[in-house]
Parts: sequence; C-alpha cells; structure tokens
Amino acid sequence: MNPFRFTPFGNRSSEDNLPLLFCALPVAGAGLWLGGRIHSTLSRLTYVRVISLVLFASGLTLLIKD
Repeated sequence: MNPFRFTPFGNRSSEDNLPLLFCALPVAGAGLWLGGRIHSTLSRLTYVRVISLVLFASGLTLLIKD
C-alpha cells in the first residue's frame, strides 16, 4: 500500500470522492448548527452531567467488551 495514495474511502481516486464530499457537507453543517443550539441551551451543570454519563457509558461498554 502506498501511504501517499491512502484516502478515507479506500483506494479510490479523489475524483470519485467528490460526490460523497458534497453530500456530507450539508449534514456536517446541520450537525454543527444543532450541536451549537443544544450546547447554548443547556446549563453548565446539565452539560457536565450529560458528558459524564456519556463517558461513563462508553467506559463501561469497553470494560464489558473485553
């Protein structure tokens, strides 16, 4: 494998990836907008609790998995 030709979508050329990129841009923008809205409406305490719960749940799944 040539590391200089590696792309996130396999060994396809970058011209093949352009339609995927253009489809992903609006989704990424919507995710940024939605995340900003959620982050701005939560209180600091609620935000810390949600992040702590997500970290705890992901750590627990890692412990259970292996």
